[in-house]
Amino acid sequence: MVQLSVAAIGGLVICSPVLLYEVYAFCAPGLKRTERLTFALAVGFGVVCFCVGVLFAYKVTVPFMLYFLINLSVGTDVTSAISIESYVNFLLTVFVIFGAVFELPVLSVVLTRLGALRPEWLAKSRKVLVVVIFFVAALITPPDILSQIMVALPMLALFELSIFLCRLTAKGRKGQTADQAG
Repeated sequence: MVQLSVAAIGGLVICSPVLLYEVYAFCAPGLKRTERLTFALAVGFGVVCFCVGVLFAYKVTVPFMLYFLINLSVGTDVTSAISIESYVNFLLTVFVIFGAVFELPVLSVVLTRLGALRPEWLAKSRKVLVVVIFFVAALITPPDILSQIMVALPMLALFELSIFLCRLTAKGRKGQTADQAG
C-alpha cells in the first residue's frame, strides 16, 4: 500500500500543472480579463505557497517532530518501532497540513478581492485568531511546546502577511470601483 500511495501522490504532483491548466482553461471563457488575471495569479501563487509550506515542513518542522517522537522513549525499556507505512502517512499528513496552512495569504487575498473578507475584520479579531492559531498548532503537532511554537510562529507570520495583503487588495479594489463609477 505504501508503494501505491507514494505512486499516486507522485502521479498527482507530476500531472498537477496539466490539471491546473485544464481547470483554468475551463473557467477562463466565462471570466472577465481582470478575473482571469486574478484566477491565474491565485493558482500560481497558491502552488508556490503550497510548495513553500511543504519545504518548510520538510526542512524545519519534521526534524524537530521526529526528534521528539523518537526520543520520547529514551530512558525506558520501550523501543521505537516505526513502520514505513506510518512514517509515510505521518509525512504526508504534515506536508498537506503545512501546504494548506501556507495557502492562508492566497485565500485571504482572493476572499478580499471577492468582497467576502475585509482587512478591518481580520485586524479587529487578531487577538482571538492568535489563540485559534496556537490551538490549531497544538492539535497538529506532537505534545511538546517547542513543536507547537515552531508551527504557530509561521502561521502568525502568514496571518500578518494576510492582513497586509488584504489591505493592499482592498485599496486596489476601492480604486477600481471608483474608476468604474467615474
